[in-house]
Amino acid sequence: MTARLSRVIQNASDRSATAGNKDHEHLAQINLSLLFGQQSRLPFYYRKLAGNIPDVKTLRKLLDDMNTMGYEKIKVVLDRGFFSAANINDMYRHHMKFLIAAKQSLKLVRTNLDPVRDKMRSWNHYNQSYQLYTYSRPD
Repeated sequence: MTARLSRVIQNASDRSATAGNKDHEHLAQINLSLLFGQQSRLPFYYRKLAGNIPDVKTLRKLLDDMNTMGYEKIKVVLDRGFFSAANINDMYRHHMKFLIAAKQSLKLVRTNLDPVRDKMRSWNHYNQSYQLYTYSRPD
């Protein structure tokens, strides 16, 4: 099972969890947890969460829900809003496989990405199936 969490904007009458967006519209914001089957690639679970819940708590809630439903081995794909030491440590603690986006401006990202950036853009590291360049850096 693969989890995909994304942040979405909803035009709703409840303004308790409002936030600005790139269009400078003051709309209610929600967090949407959307889970897909790894083999079928079809959604089988979703949950709407208030947009004013910090992302660490959102991830914790998702993990608790998955545990309650009996799913233990899940792979999580997270947007960069979930990039935090607390989230990463929590996923490591639970032995989860995850892919998480990070801002390129972070020192940790620049330190590890800059030395391999040119290597990544070679055809040797191009994955035609996914149409992107990939590179794994051994530690």
